[in-house]
Amino acid sequence: MQQIGEGTINFVLVANGQFPIDGLGLIQPGTEAPPCAAFVFAFNWQITDPYPPGDSQVTWEIIAQDNRNEVASGAAGTASVGCGQLIALNNGPDQIGVSVHYIPVYWHPYYQRLGYQKGLCPVAEGVYERLLTLPLFPAMEDRDVEDVIAAVTKVLENFSR
Repeated sequence: MQQIGEGTINFVLVANGQFPIDGLGLIQPGTEAPPCAAFVFAFNWQITDPYPPGDSQVTWEIIAQDNRNEVASGAAGTASVGCGQLIALNNGPDQIGVSVHYIPVYWHPYYQRLGYQKGLCPVAEGVYERLLTLPLFPAMEDRDVEDVIAAVTKVLENFSR
């Protein structure tokens, strides 16, 4: 198993809108893309605006070989897909902000059951464990920014040594 990319994608889903993600397109530059039969895009997501998300949720679908299938849904979660066009859907009446982190694939339960263990790609794991996504969206007002600063300050004060 080879880790070929990790990172974060932040986007806004308008009411009844969708956002496409091409997992193969996220492979790190200079890395050879694997054949589709060996490719897995593992990710987790969270609605970041509004927060808390209330009734808002994202539905994830994959389009592969002219078939469209639902993969997962919710305000937050973890999923993995193979090759194909991944689509994030907002079927609700309100605009939502979404943050997607694509994680080391072998951390997913499926690969854990196959015997893959943490430590396989220590650099990717180290980066992933230090990722932090702060709310950032076009409609942020000064009070929203102040709320984020207050929350980060509180965490730093409570957990710093």
